[in-house]
Parts: sequence; C-alpha cells; structure tokens
Amino acid sequence: MALRHSPAFTTLFPLFSSVKRLDRGGERSPRPTSTPGVSDLGYNKPRNHNLTTPALSPFRPLVIGHWSLTAFFLPSNFNLRHFPKMSSILLLSGSPSANSRSGALLEYARQHFASAGLEAHTFGLRDFPAEDLIFGKYDSLAFDRVKRLLADAEAVVVATPIYKASFTGGLKALLDILPQSALRGKTVLPLATGGSPAHQLAIDYALKPVLSALGATDLLQGVYVVDKQLQVSSDGRLQFLDEELRTRFTDAVAQLTGIVAQPSPAL
Repeated sequence: MALRHSPAFTTLFPLFSSVKRLDRGGERSPRPTSTPGVSDLGYNKPRNHNLTTPALSPFRPLVIGHWSLTAFFLPSNFNLRHFPKMSSILLLSGSPSANSRSGALLEYARQHFASAGLEAHTFGLRDFPAEDLIFGKYDSLAFDRVKRLLADAEAVVVATPIYKASFTGGLKALLDILPQSALRGKTVLPLATGGSPAHQLAIDYALKPVLSALGATDLLQGVYVVDKQLQVSSDGRLQFLDEELRTRFTDAVAQLTGIVAQPSPAL
C-alpha cells in the first residue's frame, strides 16, 4: 500500500501540514529550485518574533517562536481567563495583638486550607497604618491589596476577640474601609474568642449584622471560643485544651473547605 494512501498518513497529514515555518512575511518559505521537493525551513533568514498568520475561521493559529500551529482545537474566542483560577479564601484578624488566640485560630485554619490546595491570605490590623484605619482613609493605597484579594476570594474568615460584649473597634474600622457589598456572593465564617461563655451570642448579635450589611448572605454558624479552652505558645502555635471545641472548630473549617473546593459549574 502506498504511504500516501495509508490510514496513518491520511489521518496525520492534515495536522502536520498545519505546522509551518514562518519567514519575515509570515508565509511559507519558497522551495529552493536547486533541490526540488525539499522545503526551505529558512533557518538562515532574519527572525521576527512578532509574526502572526491570519486565523482560519473559526480557528486561529498558535504561534510559538517561529512555528505556527493552526490550533483547530482552540476556538477563535479562546481566552486564558476562561480557565478556572485557584479557589481562594481571605482571612481577617480583628485582634490588635501580635500574638492572640483569635490570630492563632486563623493560622490553624489557613494551614488547613493550604493543605487542601486552597489559596489563603491573612490580614491583621497591624498590616495597615493605624492612622488610615482610625481616620477612615478609604482611598489609602495601604488597602488596595486586601480589597483586590477580597474581590477574588470565594470565602472569608473573620476572627476577633470579644471586648465589652462586642468585636473590636479595630475590626469595625477595617470593615468600614471595605467597599459596599464587599461580601456579596461569598461564604463567611465568623470566629470569636472571649473570657467567658457569657458573650457567646456576640457573634449573632454584634458581628453578623455588620457582615450582613456588607452583603454577606451565606453566613456559617460560627465558632465561639472561651480563652481557657485553648492555649497559644510564644511562637503562636495553637493547642486545644477542650476536645469538644477542637471538633467544633475543625468541623467548621472543613465545612468551609468543602464549600470552596467543590467543582464549579461547567461553562
């Protein structure tokens, strides 16, 4: 059987024929007259890395260096933005302390998210200029990064100590900086720590209304932690002293992980 009539030839020839070397003008290099039947690949010709070739509707060529591969499997409206991005979670700490129980809870959750293949970013009050927070400088460049990451995040974890039956003023100042409806379409997990069980309703009656005002509708139940239920070492490592608390907290983190990591609907 002649090669040109073989099944492999008739199947692969259209693909191989779509690969061509580009010269300065973006066309096939002419065959030299001295050697009929041998393509001039143009290795000695001047190179132009900005060459493109007209797309064959509805497809377009994929140009890599000097090679043009007519990518018949890529539609003309193909865009890398159509690829799903890594799911991300933003963590906000409302504690003014460098080493706190609420901050240790956030770090514990961040490590869990990272182990599940999720991108997680943590911000605390100390990451922003105190003057910008106190005076509500909404246009300060110091808040640009947190606003951008918040816009891209699928979920948010907010942790705060409870002072005088409410969350911290620093956290309120930070939440006031965020754009209106900044939490719309995001799953939010609130966490709080306090000196006694007497303030465990602060999540429902103080923190959640503010989060709702920012557009949050998918609010998880949240976890309230009494200070004596956990211990934080000098290097920030968290140790649970109450097994029931450990179960509640890890279940809440696992629930949020499952929500964020679930496959997106097909485009």
